Amino acid sequence: MRDFDLKSLRKKQKEYSSFFREIEVKKAENFAGVDCHYKSEKIICCAVLIGIHGEIIEESITEGKTFFPYIPTFLAFREGPWMVNSIRKLKTVPDLIFVDGNGRLHPLGAGLAVYVGVKLNIPTIGFSKNPMKGYPKECSFNGEKFLKNGVAICRKGWKKPVFISSGNLITLRKSLEFYNLFSPTKIPIPIRLAHQRARLLINEH
Repeated sequence: MRDFDLKSLRKKQKEYSSFFREIEVKKAENFAGVDCHYKSEKIICCAVLIGIHGEIIEESITEGKTFFPYIPTFLAFREGPWMVNSIRKLKTVPDLIFVDGNGRLHPLGAGLAVYVGVKLNIPTIGFSKNPMKGYPKECSFNGEKFLKNGVAICRKGWKKPVFISSGNLITLRKSLEFYNLFSPTKIPIPIRLAHQRARLLINEH
């Protein structure tokens, strides 16, 4: 892996954050989920597009060799380009994208879902099972707890919360509404389908 100028990348994150727009999504009929998996330096990223009732419409795959290491708060530069490419390969433009990664719930308000949403100019929601520093790590509450730029969610029987935040072109409350629509379990259906497909393909390698 080559060295990266993290100060320059911080400036880019501030730019992405400044491009973020919060608007009210009134209607959405198809929804994409996108997730990446790794094996050594191999990366496979899958986008799955579903309808309002959960039916799969299409999927796309992007694969190659990772060029950016895992560095906390810089995940957008590791997975973002692959996710954007996978969404662009879909024949149908999604009305909304679920991203396996934080959105505005980020030190600079520029998580992975913000990167994807800004690059594609499509309403995007960030989903994460990993709390940022200072946020709840255990389910000491039941329901929804609004945080700065995000929501922590705990349901009956859960030991750890999940986190929802806006990526771009959507409000936080609408992000939560769509999460609840597609989440009979912790992981939103579009992301779960993308996760399963990407994991299957990377295991075949």
